[in-house]
Amino acid sequence: MALRRGRSPAGRWSRTGGDIRTRRAFGDFTLHVEWYEPDYPPEVTGQQRGNSGVYLQERYEVQVLESYGDTTPAADGAGSIYSKRAPDRNMATAPGTWQTYDITFRAARFTGAGVKVDDARVTVVWNGTVVHDDVAVDGGTGDSIPENAATAGIRLQDHGDPGENPPLPQHLAPTHHLTEQAARPGRTGRLQQGGGSSAALCPTNPRPKPGRGGRA
Repeated sequence: MALRRGRSPAGRWSRTGGDIRTRRAFGDFTLHVEWYEPDYPPEVTGQQRGNSGVYLQERYEVQVLESYGDTTPAADGAGSIYSKRAPDRNMATAPGTWQTYDITFRAARFTGAGVKVDDARVTVVWNGTVVHDDVAVDGGTGDSIPENAATAGIRLQDHGDPGENPPLPQHLAPTHHLTEQAARPGRTGRLQQGGGSSAALCPTNPRPKPGRGGRA
């Protein structure tokens, strides 16, 4: 896990391998994450270039990848809703620079009988530019849990690529649509790593204050 100036946004991080996920389950939420990619040699190509992802409700992945300079955004490149939709623009910055996703997520809607009546919807602002604007996602994106009415966690993927830096969550704010299983405003959500270590999210303010939260 890569941390700005060695600090976590709220609490301490420890990473020994494996995915990182929230202990809490969420319905609708906004999420700010920061991530960077190393400078890979030219012979490392495609999905081996720092492949990672942000799994919304562990069902829908926003792809993380080293995609700087790609002229044709793809549904498996950085900023994509993996396998579903390419970003409107490639907003990747150069390797070794911090990048941001500001994600607004609205969960799929189901009847009391468990019948889906509306797809999940996602807005992604990548480095300050909207690349998905309230986009409907018609199902899971692979390596995901099944769609249903239950709330679920947020997972940061460890894909196992050399030099990979999974995204660093900064702020997580539940919205008014959250069910009783979701995190409550004013409390701290915890991220649990596969190896048992944990890290904290801030579920109260989706925008970090200058000089706080590990931002430069």
